[in-house]
Amino acid sequence: MEKKKIIALLVCIVVGGILVSGIILADWMSPSEEASKEVPKQELVVGYDQDIGSIKPGSVAGLWTLTFLVYDGLTEIDQDYNKKPGLAESWEMSQDGRVWTFHLRKGVRFHDGTKFDSEDVKFTFETFLEKPFGSLRFLEKIECPDSYTVNFILKKPSYLLASDLAMQNTAIISSTSPVDEKSGKVIEAIGTGPFKVEKWVKGQEIVLVRNDEYWKNAPKLERFIFKVIPDPETRIMALESGQIDLLYCKGLITAIPRLLKNPKIKIDRKLGQNTVVIFLKTQKEPFDDLQVRKAINYAIDVNTSVKSLLGDVAVPAEHIFSPAFKHFNNPEVKPYGHDPEKARHLLSKAGWRDTDGDGVLEKNEKEFRVTLTFDARDPGYQIMAQAVQNQLKKVGINVRLQPVDYAALRKSLTSGEFDMLMVREWYIPHDDPSNHYYAYYHSSGILKIYSNDKLDQLIDQLEVTIDQTERLRLHYGIQKEIMDNAPAIFLYHPYNIVAAERSVKDVKASVGFWQDYESLEKAWIE
Repeated sequence: MEKKKIIALLVCIVVGGILVSGIILADWMSPSEEASKEVPKQELVVGYDQDIGSIKPGSVAGLWTLTFLVYDGLTEIDQDYNKKPGLAESWEMSQDGRVWTFHLRKGVRFHDGTKFDSEDVKFTFETFLEKPFGSLRFLEKIECPDSYTVNFILKKPSYLLASDLAMQNTAIISSTSPVDEKSGKVIEAIGTGPFKVEKWVKGQEIVLVRNDEYWKNAPKLERFIFKVIPDPETRIMALESGQIDLLYCKGLITAIPRLLKNPKIKIDRKLGQNTVVIFLKTQKEPFDDLQVRKAINYAIDVNTSVKSLLGDVAVPAEHIFSPAFKHFNNPEVKPYGHDPEKARHLLSKAGWRDTDGDGVLEKNEKEFRVTLTFDARDPGYQIMAQAVQNQLKKVGINVRLQPVDYAALRKSLTSGEFDMLMVREWYIPHDDPSNHYYAYYHSSGILKIYSNDKLDQLIDQLEVTIDQTERLRLHYGIQKEIMDNAPAIFLYHPYNIVAAERSVKDVKASVGFWQDYESLEKAWIE
């Protein structure tokens, strides 16, 4: 009997101990389990290649690629380069192409809580539109029949207005935005976008915080810190060391294989809308001669050079424009291809011969020596420039390489002070490349790489044509005239590439390099 009592007591002690230890174990495990269920801090640090110039939307001097994280446009170009509604739900063009009517989205509020309406659109375009481009050069006036309808009245018909209104410098600013009395500049960023500007420390960082009232639904990320890191190698090292979570790989072509080998980093890429070209100074010798320009095209082995030197980060150019422009590319207009013998023949016909046997062509006692200028920040340009130098040397042309900073490159292009200039095509702002022609190939264009009477007529006609079939015919004719006159060598179409730490989700590369950061609206951290 006594034995049974002892056994019962032991059982109680053991069971009680198990219960107590279970409770203690449960209490001890609970914090760990809870910790494992905690949502990571939704804050992203991004390596940014240059400081912003101001908090207003628009050009490189403004928020530039960050514009559509803070502001919205009436229309949008998505990451696949398709046009869609933005702050305007719908729009229509009059039969003569001179009046565009936009029907605005209701219920949208700016960051300061004020309602978005037609007066904000009028304020934006009448007060802050700088250096109008494309169809906006024809803007005569803006009418607001009511709070949610806006009429753009143009002096000339234009098919491009809806596309032009998707650009950064046409993003809508609140009419309540504080403005500096002396400079006229916006001193507070009040947009309708998914994020608000919390802080901007010049040369250091731009901080954005979530707009909880965003009309498309609030983003998952609470905060962005854009660290200004101009040096490409420093940006890469910052990603590799975990100091930043993400960077866009513009100008980082040679770093991609290295990043692909890093198990902590993931890469996304999409073929971009840009083409890297070498423009020739067509207004002076030697490139004022069409035979010489064609010879240069034949002498350069674009296909082999791009594939062997740039690998999977670019594709050789097969048209004037990237495949991103789809049906706009004339399928019958192709680059010249590689034919060094034909290049030598054309150079000889143009009067360039190696009379002293030193390997360099001469004409009228002047050697064929030219300078190739390119952006020093991009290793891809350096690699291709060296290939071009070597290939032109084989046909008797001496090329001096001149890497320069971006400011000097821009000055060379806008002033026309160059022999050969390697650059990404500018002035292709959206889904229709029409503005590109006027900038580069019209006698009144801002850059005037090459022009003739036929091109002027075709470009002028395209600018005011609203019939889609006729517009495509004009596109094709302009492209043929450009290629026939060989004012440039079309080299390659680069991929736009984003590299991120693996916990960063739903970040995608975009077709438009100026759209790079738009995908951050949907990003989150796992």
